[in-house]
Amino acid sequence: MYIPSNKTLKLNLNGHTLKHTGTGASPDDSVIKVEGTLEITGDGKITGGRGLTGGGIYINGGKVIMNGGAIEGNYANQNGGGVYVGANGSFDMTGGSITGNTATQGQGGGIYANSNIGLYGNSTISNNSTEDIYLKNAQIDTGTSFHPSKAVSVTLANGAGVVTNGNIKYTDGTAKSAFSSQNSAYEVHANESGQAALKAVQATPTDTTDPTDPTTPTEPAQPATYTVKLTGGAMPISRAAPLRLFPETPQWPL
Repeated sequence: MYIPSNKTLKLNLNGHTLKHTGTGASPDDSVIKVEGTLEITGDGKITGGRGLTGGGIYINGGKVIMNGGAIEGNYANQNGGGVYVGANGSFDMTGGSITGNTATQGQGGGIYANSNIGLYGNSTISNNSTEDIYLKNAQIDTGTSFHPSKAVSVTLANGAGVVTNGNIKYTDGTAKSAFSSQNSAYEVHANESGQAALKAVQATPTDTTDPTDPTTPTEPAQPATYTVKLTGGAMPISRAAPLRLFPETPQWPL
């Protein structure tokens, strides 16, 4: 299906499946290519796409508003198994789901975004490979409400950086409930502005001391103290100093 730049299409899936049986030989093997405007509503599926990029939906300078339906079981040889958003494209999701899509040799199993995208309400994006969302010089607008039932896995092209730019003020806890990092070298946190962001995981220092290594510094031994009993009394003596006793001629007053 193709929506040209001067057209608007309202697609009510209404329980039906929109399926493409492409081979992945060209971008036209996406289920839908959008250069105009597409609004998706109703229950139903968009599946079977095998485009080079954007297996389910390829957005090339167009706009897609997803209010319902499911984008699932699509493949991209490169990027954007479910949805590929080009540099001048727009994608807003207020409902429905994007699940079980794959970027075979690239990034963004669910969504690959070259420009900002919008996720609102309780939209579901999960179980996509390699990650749910890949952001290349892009952020996610969450508005005032985004509460997914499962944390959305995210990768940033730059590794660390800001994930969201919406009005939600996240704490570390709420950021981690909404997003997770696909790359284990990074973790989700809330930055000083309350945005969900990724930061590098701090390495935990480890004790590399080898107890069998004679060069390993050890605590100096403390001097031992002995008590020597003499006639008429007793006196503590430190072992750190030479011990000299002359019983015939006591050295201390008795």
